[in-house]
Amino acid sequence: MSNNVIGLVAVVLGILCGIIAIVSAAYNQFKKQQNSTAIRKAIIENKVDAATAEELLKQDEPRKRNKNSSLTWGCALFGLGLGWIVGKLFNINSNDDSYWLLIVGFMGLGLIASFFLQRHFGIKDAAEQDHEGPASH
Repeated sequence: MSNNVIGLVAVVLGILCGIIAIVSAAYNQFKKQQNSTAIRKAIIENKVDAATAEELLKQDEPRKRNKNSSLTWGCALFGLGLGWIVGKLFNINSNDDSYWLLIVGFMGLGLIASFFLQRHFGIKDAAEQDHEGPASH
């Protein structure tokens, strides 16, 4: 196979993956909305008490997002890139185990840096909440 054919296949598959992901997410959202509507109708028809209805509808609430996930991924990928650059600077062959250990090691250092940054920002957030006091909650 020529390089042009391989490139074309890669581009088509990449575009196809994006289209499939978008269609799947839309379908999933549509089905979730249908289920939510069916649950609400069943609650009204069966005259369910408030506590049970609240538990049934709790599944519709969005999950609490981890605000530090971007930081974790960013540090991990930064470490990965840094390991790749160091491997290229020292002309380490990518077939050697040391090359992959170097990359994984730098990725680990990125994750450790992420841990300490999260801890630092977590301590900072806790201090800010303490200064605000209970009246603002």
